[in-house]
Amino acid sequence: PENISDSDLEELKQKKEALMNGAQALFAKVYEKAQAEQAGNAGTGNAGDASYNAADDVVDGDYKEV
Repeated sequence: PENISDSDLEELKQKKEALMNGAQALFAKVYEKAQAEQAGNAGTGNAGDASYNAADDVVDGDYKEV
């Protein structure tokens, strides 16, 4: 850190800013997708033999001992 020039420090700040902006955009898209999936699953109650409860995000499955 002591050997970093002012120009290198400025470049690092700019790249950090670009990285943070890119990460923020990525997380916003992930959040939007999760919200859309949750909204799509809110109306469904059964998926095959497994039942989905959107309130607690737990999937209960039926099984058979053999």
